[in-house]
Amino acid sequence: MDSDFKTRLVEFARKQYDMGMTRFEEYTGINSGTINKIRDGISTTTLAKIAEACPELNIRWLLLGKGEMTQTTQTEPRATLTQPTVEIHSAQTVNIGNWSELIELIKSVKQ
Repeated sequence: MDSDFKTRLVEFARKQYDMGMTRFEEYTGINSGTINKIRDGISTTTLAKIAEACPELNIRWLLLGKGEMTQTTQTEPRATLTQPTVEIHSAQTVNIGNWSELIELIKSVKQ
């Protein structure tokens, strides 16, 4: 993951939601200051929260800078996601639209 990840996340929050980082962190449910602390990577828990809160976000673009910022396919609104529920760190349950793509991207970044 390159250092431009943080830049892309800030760009997405501003363009799509007209939010600064503090407000975006609140909206997505991630800890305050998390985005500012990103250096070499992001936890899967944080990434999952962002993906759940922002189903239109193209995760490939966010992680790798490839493709468009938003997905071209329609996704269901956040409140009606019907994708499988996945347990993360045995403490939180997160619904993810496009879960299989997220898993593949995480695998490719780890290689």
